[in-house]
Amino acid sequence: MYIVYDSNQREIYQMDGWTHPPGINSKLDDPKEVPEFKPTWLVRVSDMQVVPGASVNEHYWALSYAWSQSGQITKKGEDFERVDEGKHEIITYKTQKNIEQEDWQGKRRNAYETDLESKTTRNVKFEGLIQKICQDFGIRYIFYDQMCVVQDNHQDKMREIEQMHLFYENAHCTLVLVPELEHKDTVFHRNSPANIDAIADSEWGTRAWTLLEAYSSKNILFVGRNVHFWSNAIRRVFTQSKADVFIRDVCSNVNKWGVSRSVWYARTRTSSRAHDRIFALANMFPDVKHGINFTYDQPLLDLMVRFFGLLVHKDLTMLLFGAPIDPTISDEKATDRPQDANYLPSWTGINGVHMQEDPVFGNTLKPDISDYKITGKYLYLSSAAIPVKIVKPSSIQKAADTEDSYGDYTKDGQPLNFLREDENGPPHISGASFLTFVSTTNEGHSTHTEEYGLKATHFLPVRQEEEEQWTNTLKAPTHIGAFLSLTEECTECHLLSGIPFDLLYDVIAMPVVKKDKENYKLIGSCFLDRSTSFDSATHTRHDFVIE
Repeated sequence: MYIVYDSNQREIYQMDGWTHPPGINSKLDDPKEVPEFKPTWLVRVSDMQVVPGASVNEHYWALSYAWSQSGQITKKGEDFERVDEGKHEIITYKTQKNIEQEDWQGKRRNAYETDLESKTTRNVKFEGLIQKICQDFGIRYIFYDQMCVVQDNHQDKMREIEQMHLFYENAHCTLVLVPELEHKDTVFHRNSPANIDAIADSEWGTRAWTLLEAYSSKNILFVGRNVHFWSNAIRRVFTQSKADVFIRDVCSNVNKWGVSRSVWYARTRTSSRAHDRIFALANMFPDVKHGINFTYDQPLLDLMVRFFGLLVHKDLTMLLFGAPIDPTISDEKATDRPQDANYLPSWTGINGVHMQEDPVFGNTLKPDISDYKITGKYLYLSSAAIPVKIVKPSSIQKAADTEDSYGDYTKDGQPLNFLREDENGPPHISGASFLTFVSTTNEGHSTHTEEYGLKATHFLPVRQEEEEQWTNTLKAPTHIGAFLSLTEECTECHLLSGIPFDLLYDVIAMPVVKKDKENYKLIGSCFLDRSTSFDSATHTRHDFVIE
């Protein structure tokens, strides 16, 4: 695939895609200090020559792009080969005129407009395209993997792959190419918005390595066909677009993602080589990546089990996942899911989807879990647990003295309320030595789990007996005490109450396991209000072997 770059660039200044001529927003200030770390090699833009990184006494940029858009990609044996026939297109203009406009803060700034009748085009190779873009944005040195990593030296290539995150962390800014992003001028409305959702839907937005590159970057300049925007300047106008959420996350310099959000984004990312999907994700966690070997001659599934095991040791939130609202986004539907993925242990979440919002293990909660360890495919842990039985909706009984009818977690067609703390204090649920959940198709009603992108598959029916005292009951329930989001059906399971996670909106979650032959499987999560508690009689300690 080849790229078209139009030098008549308009600048996107807010998240709904509105643009204006460039020069209105302030650009990045030059850094005061030169980074101590530099890549082994850098490209000098003036003549596109590779020079030692150590010889460059100024800041550098890094390039992020989809390899498939740098030329024609063909498979050659187990490898892929890029052929660049010089069909990338650059559009330039002979004349421009200066104008003065107000920026979004009301300040007058110089900008320019282009004489569209002076348009000329020329075809170049990918390196020529990069040179032109860099010159337009004042970039002097750039890290470009195809030129800065020796591609035919396996040892050198794997060494550079292992430290790829450092190249982007230390870059002044990352130049991201998204040719699908464009602004379509019209005769009647020159300032129509750009299709900013193209970033989330672009080829760049599907690749595993580009996820790492964006995640690691301090600043990002997104450049499309004829529009661009700076991550530090764009106005955060709230929208419901896919791009809005993604850009908000990758452009945030405040908090880096935890395991859950990283795996959520990586779940459907693709790579030319399946191993690269793990290598890219491992670079997002430098403290655990040293536990794996960066080599392509190891079995992929063994690599995945080893790496995901390291993630669990780093952060138990890896154990928190569920059934996706949209089944097409689960790991099970991932584009490059290994054919033998059933070999992967259930605790990797391979059959469900993790949450985009990062849960927090422990925090102000009091975990009740003994030491845990992973040996091969097996996760060994001892935790407090609550036994659960699953029944069908038909098991719910209406009160004898009413005409109430119960459907799918509803009473007379109205959803039951989710149980929360009120003026009477935190609710306490009592019952038998186990909890009884009711299965649900979750059709037509919103549930609390949807806040986290998960589908509610079961609910806990409860009824108030007295202040703060609630009973788990199938007879005329009035509220929902908790939700389950499970990836497979079962009649009995356990809530791992010793492994609580803090979520947004004052909700906690805990993993759910079920017996599977001699061991257990992790099959999803349970969600309940943070103030809700259960009888101590329902909690029992178990030793679990989860595979």
